Amino acid sequence: MYPMSTANSIPQTLIAGLQLPAFPSVALHVMDLISNEHPDISKLSCIINTDATLSAALLRAANSALFAHRSPVANMDRAIQLLGTDRTTLLVQTHAAWRVSPRNLPHAIAYTWWRHNISTALFSQHQSRHTPANHDSYLSGLLHSIGQIALYQLFPARYLTLLISPLTQEHGLIHAERHAFNTDHCELGAELLAKWNLPDHLIDAAQHHHCPDQAQAPSTLHIHSSCCLANTIGCTVFPHQPDCTDPLSAAAQGLLADADLCTTIALTLKRLESQLFARN
Repeated sequence: MYPMSTANSIPQTLIAGLQLPAFPSVALHVMDLISNEHPDISKLSCIINTDATLSAALLRAANSALFAHRSPVANMDRAIQLLGTDRTTLLVQTHAAWRVSPRNLPHAIAYTWWRHNISTALFSQHQSRHTPANHDSYLSGLLHSIGQIALYQLFPARYLTLLISPLTQEHGLIHAERHAFNTDHCELGAELLAKWNLPDHLIDAAQHHHCPDQAQAPSTLHIHSSCCLANTIGCTVFPHQPDCTDPLSAAAQGLLADADLCTTIALTLKRLESQLFARN
C-alpha cells in the first residue's frame, strides 16, 4: 500500500476539508474490466450504462462526425464496438476526471490545466503502451496534478496570484507552493487520490512526478517525462511557466521528433477539448 500521510499532517488536514466529489466508481470498474486481455463488451456496456453522464458522452462521440453513420447510434454495445475499447476507455477516464474538477475554475485556468493534463496523459499512454500499467497510464497522466485543483479550491485567490507570481517564475511552482501553503500540489494530489482509493501507482505519480528519483512505481518515470513533454510543446498550466529543467531522455526526445505521434496527440487533444468545453 502507498504510505499515507501521518495523522494531523498538513496535506491530510487540508484534504479532509476539501469539497470535491468522489471519483466516479464506474470509471474504476471500467479500468478493472479493460485490464483483461479480451474485455467483455456486454459487461463493459452494462457498467457504462449505470452512469447516465458517461453514457451520453460515449453516445455523442459515437455519433460525431469522426464516426459518421447513416443512422444514429443509440445502443451502447454498438457505440463501444464503433469506438473500440481503447478510445472508449480514454473517453470514460477523461469525462470521469472532468466530473471531479470544480466548475468554478476561471475558464483560462481550467483550459490550460486540462490541455496540460490531457497532453501528459496522451504522451504517458504512448510511452506505457508495452507495459502492464498501460490500461490506466492515461488516467495517471490526467490526474497527476490534481493537487493544483485542490489548492485552487482551498485558496482560490491566493493560488491564482501565485501561479503568475515572480517567485513561481524564478524558483518554480513547487518551491512557491511550499513557501505559500507549507505543502505543494504533489502532496495534496497524492492524499486526494488515496482518499479516492485509486491504485498505488497513480498515487505515486501524483506524489513524485516532480521528483522521479523518489518514485516507487516505474510508471511514474513516464508521467514525469510526459509532463515535461507537455510543457515543451506549449501545453503549460500557467503563463510564462519556466521550461522543464530536467533533461529529456533520448526516448522522450524521440517522441518530440515523431511528427505522426505529435499530430495524433494534437488532433486528439483538440477533439477532447471540444467535447469538454463546448458543453460547459
